[in-house]
Amino acid sequence: MATRERTNYCLGVLAPWFFGFVAVMSVFAFQQEPLKAVKYPIYLVCFWSVISSLVARQIINPDKLALWMMGLSITFSVALLFIHFVVNAEPLSVRPNFWETFRFGNPIHVCMLLVCFTVTGIMALPKRLQPVLGSIVILLILVIQSLFQTRSGIAGLLGAGAFLILVFASNNFNIGKAGIIAALLVVIGGVLINQMNLFDVLMARGDSYRLELYRIVWSEYLDCNLLSGCGYGYEFKSTLSGGHPIAHPHSIYSSLLVYLGPLSLTALLALQLRAFTANWKIMSPWFYGVAASSAFFLLDGKNILDNLNITWICLILPLAIIDGQTRINQESNK
Repeated sequence: MATRERTNYCLGVLAPWFFGFVAVMSVFAFQQEPLKAVKYPIYLVCFWSVISSLVARQIINPDKLALWMMGLSITFSVALLFIHFVVNAEPLSVRPNFWETFRFGNPIHVCMLLVCFTVTGIMALPKRLQPVLGSIVILLILVIQSLFQTRSGIAGLLGAGAFLILVFASNNFNIGKAGIIAALLVVIGGVLINQMNLFDVLMARGDSYRLELYRIVWSEYLDCNLLSGCGYGYEFKSTLSGGHPIAHPHSIYSSLLVYLGPLSLTALLALQLRAFTANWKIMSPWFYGVAASSAFFLLDGKNILDNLNITWICLILPLAIIDGQTRINQESNK
């Protein structure tokens, strides 16, 4: 009981880095709107503190939460697909999109939630179940993502997979065996997607103007203040091919750079690097969610300093849970 009480008051290993990141963002954001510059940082700090404390007090069991979130995210995704293709009788070529119905109904957001929580849930499974159940779940993810016609989640799988390979290498695990399993999953998943005639649908979207978008974002950033960025209210002057307007940079990293400057981007990267080193001591399943979201937010995502959004759920939540676990670890080592 004493350990549980003491963890209420100590900071986790990641907390100072996160609070510094929020402070740096708040300095450059909303310079003409001081109320927002105070309000949004408070939201983020409260969100982090509550999650970290619930874990540190052992009110939340991170492993059980990971399994629950995996089940809920799969159920949520399958339910949306059922409504779209069965209830609404839409053809496979029509992309499911429930954005106008509720906030996280965007197909990209649905797949981000799915990948983040399923890779975390797989690693929270008992080790004897991970190879079989994990492989089945990953195949299911590949099919679901194809039906949603999004590839952002695949980037998340690659990010989590890269971290897993690093763990294997550090533990002298048979990397060749792991590579064979990964190759089989890719082949089987590819066959399934091909049999469902979804390859053409995915490829038809090309690179979704991402390369052109990132060139424009970089070019316009260079025309702004290189230290403070272009500001949160910045509207892009250029358009994409075909006259498509640019709503935002479609990457949390690009967004931080162009809106808030390089210091905010550096603070985020420092937080992620510190999370990596801190997690190496506790090996939390939740870092696989961090690895996945760090990868897929390269391709999408907008502002972190905002109301509750997909970035909070897929990146800040796992980081806060790991922070809570480091608080427990600190007390147990005393």
